[in-house]
Amino acid sequence: MINTSENQVDAHLNTPDESQYDVNAALFMIGSLAFDPDNAFKDIGLLMEEYGHNISPEVRRQINLRLRQMVISIVETLSKEAHVHRYRDISRIQESLQEQRAKAEIYKRRIQLLAPSTQQEFEASLMWVAEKGKEEDLDLLHQVRKSPPYQADNISALFDLAEQKILVRLHDPQQEMQTAFGLTEAEVALCLLGVGREPVSYQAQQTAEMLKQIKQSWEEQFQPDALKEWFRKPVPLFGGKTPQEAVIEGRAEEVWHILIRLGEGIPY
Repeated sequence: MINTSENQVDAHLNTPDESQYDVNAALFMIGSLAFDPDNAFKDIGLLMEEYGHNISPEVRRQINLRLRQMVISIVETLSKEAHVHRYRDISRIQESLQEQRAKAEIYKRRIQLLAPSTQQEFEASLMWVAEKGKEEDLDLLHQVRKSPPYQADNISALFDLAEQKILVRLHDPQQEMQTAFGLTEAEVALCLLGVGREPVSYQAQQTAEMLKQIKQSWEEQFQPDALKEWFRKPVPLFGGKTPQEAVIEGRAEEVWHILIRLGEGIPY
């Protein structure tokens, strides 16, 4: 729970005698403001539920965003101020602030995706999510993409790039799938994401696990390098489509079962 007002923050940062604050006091100040932004934002949400029932949904949303931005601003301010303070154990404080600053950046970018002030800000946030986004950002991207604040070809491409980068970062960080199946990064992402399927993160996890099983089963029965060719070869049971195309359609488990039959000498 954040109980510190902006005036109290200013008082802490402008205290004439900085030496009176020891490490514990400094850490307490940091922790009381932003040690756990997740809980702080939950507190904001609870307050909105309790007192905001007479406020229109749009106004409530704007207030919520402003409060979140205020918390983020406090974290960033403290991060900058930490560089000029001299505490006895500055490393502990710097470590805490770096962690909170990283969290603040994540929340700031997510807010900018939901309520950007300009198209440029929106595009910059999409680029940031592409490079540093986490699993939960997949569902956020899916949500925003349904009704984006701006429409442009490059924005659609940025959505694709962000989803692709996050999926590969999560499920193929060592490029094992790319190597085993002979796929590009974009093709791996398409296999994981599929076309028109949701929830995104859950579906991607399930497909990634099936692809690992397909890879393992193939390597146990056949020459590993031959998997690349087989994955792109049409299969009659798939209506002439390739295993790769079947995986994109959400049929990875069927591909695995066919591979098991093939290993047992059962033709398909």
